[in-house]
Amino acid sequence: MMQPSVQNQDHQALLEAHLRTLGLPTFLQLYQVYARDAARNGLSPEQFLLGLCEAEAADRDAKRIETAIRRAKFPFIKELADYDFTAMENIPKTFILELALGGYMSRAENLILVGNPGLGKTHLGIGLALAACRQGKHVRFYKAASLINDLQVAQKKFSNLRFSEWNAIFADDRMTTAFLDRLTHKGRIVEFVGDSYRYRHRLQQDEPGKA
Repeated sequence: MMQPSVQNQDHQALLEAHLRTLGLPTFLQLYQVYARDAARNGLSPEQFLLGLCEAEAADRDAKRIETAIRRAKFPFIKELADYDFTAMENIPKTFILELALGGYMSRAENLILVGNPGLGKTHLGIGLALAACRQGKHVRFYKAASLINDLQVAQKKFSNLRFSEWNAIFADDRMTTAFLDRLTHKGRIVEFVGDSYRYRHRLQQDEPGKA
């Protein structure tokens, strides 16, 4: 087996030093593999470089998405593909998938999910937020109670109230109206109606003949 010459080793070390300086870790990791493949398949220098560039871009995009998801601080990961749309007949799957394209963000529209607990609002909210992360948007998950902590209201008690009941939080009709006016302006309201997943699951377990 032929050993690389001292000169070739110097060129390799210099190339790898430049790749590190330029911040091209995928180039550094794959250039030898791609070079051998190019030589074996008769690829042009441009094809060789294009392949490396595409690999570098794909790796950076994956890391960008990973970082965005980590910084969003989701309590858990839920994908839209895992949501049971058959349980929410008033929320068409096509409507949610249209929202996932992100048009409402480019139009600066608010998206408000309301309804009783246990209907999958958090699931769909996180699924839409994950789609936004993959589109290069900056996302941050907060509980409603954290955003209005000066009101010192427990999220479980108040976050899922209907708009008509929000004056119980603010204790002032004018303040409630002003807040909701700003929140719903240029916004889309998605209302979840039905029994919670946990309740339906319990009923299924209690059916005769089921363990």
